Amino acid sequence: MARPGRQFEEAVHRFVKELGDQSAKVQFDHRVEDRDTGTLRQVDAWVEATLKGHYPFKALISCKDWKEPMDIDDVGCLCDQIRSTGANLGIAYSRTGFTAPALLKAQKNSINCCKLYEDQPADIPEMLIFGSYCATPLISIEAAGSWASKPNPKWSDLFAERVSTAAGEVTVLDELSRMFAALQKESLGSARQGIPEARQITWHLKDQESGVDITVRMVCAWKYFRGKHEAFRVNGSYCINNGHFAGSQAGPAIDTQSPHPGPGWEEIGSEFPASALSGAIVFLFNDALQLREMLEVNIANDVLLKAQDVDRKAD
Repeated sequence: MARPGRQFEEAVHRFVKELGDQSAKVQFDHRVEDRDTGTLRQVDAWVEATLKGHYPFKALISCKDWKEPMDIDDVGCLCDQIRSTGANLGIAYSRTGFTAPALLKAQKNSINCCKLYEDQPADIPEMLIFGSYCATPLISIEAAGSWASKPNPKWSDLFAERVSTAAGEVTVLDELSRMFAALQKESLGSARQGIPEARQITWHLKDQESGVDITVRMVCAWKYFRGKHEAFRVNGSYCINNGHFAGSQAGPAIDTQSPHPGPGWEEIGSEFPASALSGAIVFLFNDALQLREMLEVNIANDVLLKAQDVDRKAD
């Protein structure tokens, strides 16, 4: 039967082996001679390597898969083990962390205290390599003109009107959807430091045959969301001593079928914070067909013709 904590030790061993260069010798469940007594002592992981091909060193890695954090006495025992095995470096991995006195004693004795993550939430914000942000388009649409002055004018009635364009006869809804899709691309193309500017377009429609005389103004702005740090999934090692994270991270999943990107995101408004420019930004936008469906769904038949703000429906 495997001893308790062996699975955790194996996970740490795999990570350290992948982290080191090919010349490093990383041994698992190793036996090292005690320089005081000459007896062999068990160590969870033992690394022998040469720094920059010039300075040889030995590292002892201790893994504690305990219900309680490592305390000062545990670090004291590790200090003695490091000294008696002749290791140049000591590293401690604790599944449940370290008490404050343990961290202080480890720091005084140059022992690195680490936490291993295996596809787990990032519970320490500082460990994230970068932030993740998501932006969805916000449509503002308003109309004016003689058509809008009719008794109880409705968007659905306007959308159904057929007009002549360079591409042939289409509905007003089809043309507005096409124009807004182009407006989104224009807005993204105007991005400065990764942040697009709001863009607007005014379409004056006068069709003698249908009697439509109206001016439609559309604005494309953006609504921003920030990924919650607890929604990140990370694989790797976090060193508490220096706040360094080594490994990989994945941002929150994005729901592309809803107005909101999902539970892993929090809305931060329509202004993107300049302090977050180093983060990764994902922009979601719609093609003309998706926009057509979105406008039909969001502006129902009983909605009077007036200024409307419509969130992105689907992507």
